[in-house]
Amino acid sequence: MKAATSTFIPGLSAPQAIAPSHSAAKSARVVIATVNTPKGETGVHTHTDALHSGLLAAGIDCSVESPFSRGPMWIPVFALKRLLVSPLNKTWATRYYRFWHLVALRQVLTRELAQEPADVVIAQCPLSARAALDARDKLRASFRVAMVVHFNYSEATEYRDRGELKDEKAYQGVLDLETNAVQRVDQMIYVSGWAKDVIERERCLPTRKSDVIWNGIASSVDVAPVRRATLGLSGDDIVMISVGTLEPRKNQIAMLDLFAKVVGEFPKAKLVLIGDGTQRAEIEQKIAKLGLQNNVLLLGHRTDVAALLPVADLYIHYAKKENCPVALIEAARAGLPIAAIPTGGTGELLEQLGPTVRLSETDVNASLNLLRPILSDPAVRRDAGTKTKERFQQRFSREAMVAAYVEALALR
Repeated sequence: MKAATSTFIPGLSAPQAIAPSHSAAKSARVVIATVNTPKGETGVHTHTDALHSGLLAAGIDCSVESPFSRGPMWIPVFALKRLLVSPLNKTWATRYYRFWHLVALRQVLTRELAQEPADVVIAQCPLSARAALDARDKLRASFRVAMVVHFNYSEATEYRDRGELKDEKAYQGVLDLETNAVQRVDQMIYVSGWAKDVIERERCLPTRKSDVIWNGIASSVDVAPVRRATLGLSGDDIVMISVGTLEPRKNQIAMLDLFAKVVGEFPKAKLVLIGDGTQRAEIEQKIAKLGLQNNVLLLGHRTDVAALLPVADLYIHYAKKENCPVALIEAARAGLPIAAIPTGGTGELLEQLGPTVRLSETDVNASLNLLRPILSDPAVRRDAGTKTKERFQQRFSREAMVAAYVEALALR
């Protein structure tokens, strides 16, 4: 089966930002299906919120449905994972989580779509796509199911890399569900061209129809920026900032090797790491080993990232593999120049958000050479940040993303 494919580049090939329609034509009704909690700090949470609010602002009838949409009835089942299953075996915990979240979301969607039919269900992961497809079969309905690809290579691989799916049979089960969902949904939406290549060329999975639509976020945020002094930073510090879970994929430990080189040449350089995770202790040990205790701030999990970003002079991203990292888009909105390893979908963002610094994944001295001009000159940083923010407004705003979804899914 050969997929019909389109690429919508917000701000370039997508329509202009959509205003609410006042015409007689009825817009489609959309349900966004997710297994996640209603609020959270992941990129998927951000995408769900931006897409939902953006579609509503564009005059599209839209709701978000999750296992938590129908009150607290499932809370005891979900809580059991954390209290009993997770401490015993991470693979069991993953299987338990996926089984009961699928059951709950399928029940919610079946009830919701029976009461108020939809034209399109946008699933935020393979598990939510499976729930939507099951609900459609049970109701004998005809709504379309589109699945957004937020994962990198596969969800199964991500679970295994985090140590949450060590059993081969369990791993294959997650992979099989994902493969089945990719081939059964009516439309695939990739948040980067790289993700599309992984699914359709590298993994050779046939799809019915596919589109590429980058992530988008609100054009502005109404928050008061954090003052440097509150973080113990001074006005003449050269502040680099990075946001991400402290885990191997985000590569903060290797980033510290580069930062040590930076400090050797720029003693006033400071690195602010926002996020928490399984590698925190290892990162703390690496900071001590490199003698960077006075130069690195570990802020842990924060809910005020938008207020913290303006503190910095430069955003640095060192992840080994990313699809369409929202953190880079948030940095661009804040008007920060960006330095990142151009792996996965990150390379696409760097091309669109330029001028940016494309760091070497393996050569810290080469990366230092690339960083030197922007670290040495505040004027260079200001100019790059201004241009990055302009590119954000054109291509990665919530309005641009929503316009592309409306076009790709024929919601008008």
